[in-house]
Amino acid sequence: MQKKFPFIATSLAALVCFAPHDSQAGSSPSAAPWQKWVVFEKGYFDPESKEFALLPEFDALYDFADNGLAIVKKDDKWGWINTEGEIVIALKYDDVWAFDGELAVVERKNKQGHIDTQGKVVTPLKYFSVLDFADNGLSPASYKDKVGFINAKNETVIPFRFDDASGFADNGLAVVSLNDKWGYINAAGEMVIPAQFHDALDFDKAGLAIFMNENERWGYINTSGKVVIPAHFDEVSNFDSQGFATVERDGLQGYINREGTEVIPLQFDAAWSFTDNGLALVFHNDQYGFINTMGEIVIPLQYDDASSFYSHGLARVKLDGKTGYIDAQGEVVIPLQYDFAPSFEDNGYALVELNGLKGMINTKGQMVVQQTIKDGDFVIKNSDGKIIWQEG
Repeated sequence: MQKKFPFIATSLAALVCFAPHDSQAGSSPSAAPWQKWVVFEKGYFDPESKEFALLPEFDALYDFADNGLAIVKKDDKWGWINTEGEIVIALKYDDVWAFDGELAVVERKNKQGHIDTQGKVVTPLKYFSVLDFADNGLSPASYKDKVGFINAKNETVIPFRFDDASGFADNGLAVVSLNDKWGYINAAGEMVIPAQFHDALDFDKAGLAIFMNENERWGYINTSGKVVIPAHFDEVSNFDSQGFATVERDGLQGYINREGTEVIPLQFDAAWSFTDNGLALVFHNDQYGFINTMGEIVIPLQYDDASSFYSHGLARVKLDGKTGYIDAQGEVVIPLQYDFAPSFEDNGYALVELNGLKGMINTKGQMVVQQTIKDGDFVIKNSDGKIIWQEG
């Protein structure tokens, strides 16, 4: 049974400990002190005081959310702590997901349900899969090989009759599967677009959804179920902020607009979505570079690896085994010197590695905290060179 539940591939157990900051304003002047803390080596480092704010004894931990709770793990069990480092939701779950408002999805013994911020079970852990509740108050739930929709009172609102389903999208429709075909229902459970597609995905904010036909080719439909871009692509993406989607045919990728017109020829081995600065990462002949919305190469294809311009106007690039960061003009702003460096998080920090030691840099390339070795032991120093942690 193909699962539409997206969190199965993105649970916290599958992520690295340096977690995204999507739900908090870490750099805001009005943010609470703990909202500015960053995870470094199983502790919470405060960039302002240049000290560890908390050094909890856990195997893995995540950033604090707006509700003042952080997910932690010990002995293969997950739970939550508060900003004092106290366990407020017991470490008893096999997997957990971040709170969405007042509720979070948790899993024990391969069964899932929802809890509130006090740790109280809201929907019983009896389902194979559940999701966060959509704006209409409904979550898909898988039970006894069928999928239906429940509310936060654990009432069945839409009967368990589907083979699979997604959560409700912003336009109020959810993708469902019946007899190996996909269609769309509304919040009343009415089939508004018949189950006719070989596969189908959620609608985007502009009212287009990706579908697959019986020949396993991809195209796009509108909210009436009408095919607006025929299915003649091997791969497609959602439309980005610039109104383009990446598509692939015969092993080459390029871009179309919302009318289905090929605006940048299918000429790359791989192509990524345009970011807000109007640049897209492309890959061809084993090298990475960037193009603009006219299809012009504005940063040469010269890197061995690279990422898109996700945040703070910087892109990670790698050449000859070393990684650094460039700006939208292609200028190196943080030297290519690290053995490992990811994209910057929303809070403006990136966890880097050099010669087997970890550190954290800001968007100016300044090291704010780092591992080092003293007398043969690992220690952690802040940017002033002060040792703020050592064994024992």
